[in-house]
Amino acid sequence: MVIFLMAWYDFVVALTIAIGGFFTLYFPGLNVSFMFFPETRSFARDGQSDFKITSLDSMERQIFSLFLSICVVVLSLVILRFLKIELSATRVIIIIAIINILTIIGNIFSYKLKIKSN
Repeated sequence: MVIFLMAWYDFVVALTIAIGGFFTLYFPGLNVSFMFFPETRSFARDGQSDFKITSLDSMERQIFSLFLSICVVVLSLVILRFLKIELSATRVIIIIAIINILTIIGNIFSYKLKIKSN
């Protein structure tokens, strides 16, 4: 029974780390990349691509999302630290959740603006 609980605990910890990493290191940047570059283009197999300034291909979006997430999360924490707000684990989780919610709302508004302009 103890071994099962230890294995279950390890699974829960690993799952928490995986989900937390996704919501910290990938999801905010993915949403921001869709706000600024709403279209995804396909890879150019023959050297020619349907290049638009408002589009990214899937590999560019993945890399851009990772680095943009790191920048957005770290920059928000640095700003809060500059404002003399004490940071704790709970506050960092709340800040990341707020960033995710704001980027989702920004995506919804940018999508509605795109529909209105067409």
